[in-house]
Amino acid sequence: MRLAEHERGVILRLGRLHRVAGPGSVFVIPLIDRLIRVDLRPFTLAVELPAVTSKDHAVFAARLEASCCVLQPERAVVGVEDYRSAVQELLVAIVREAAAQMDAVELQADPVRLGRAIKKIANEATLAWGVDVQAVSVLEMDPSPHGPRDTPGAG
Repeated sequence: MRLAEHERGVILRLGRLHRVAGPGSVFVIPLIDRLIRVDLRPFTLAVELPAVTSKDHAVFAARLEASCCVLQPERAVVGVEDYRSAVQELLVAIVREAAAQMDAVELQADPVRLGRAIKKIANEATLAWGVDVQAVSVLEMDPSPHGPRDTPGAG
């Protein structure tokens, strides 16, 4: 088996972590070893949330991008089932939590600060998975047209 310069192979022998191999030619024992390819190049995750609620109960539509890369392939394979999905789900949870701690003016006024806070919190979890969140860019934080509706009979 051949691995490219940007790939590493995590070899599981009888289901247990054996070693990390690559780049170049890698010998795998059929039926005993399983090779899982891990791409070390940076990748981008897009996160869209149709409704994020601020501390003062304003509802926003949020869109952000996170740039990530795998630092430790063995942890990315063994530490979490699917590292890309796990990072994306973690980012969704962090954005919701961070927005709930800020008021509407703060969310719209300083997207860079919000992005830095999200990156810092995300890295606390993802580094254990062998993945580094390098940057988070908040692309949109707009008031949502799907905000809380008036309840019937209120008024």
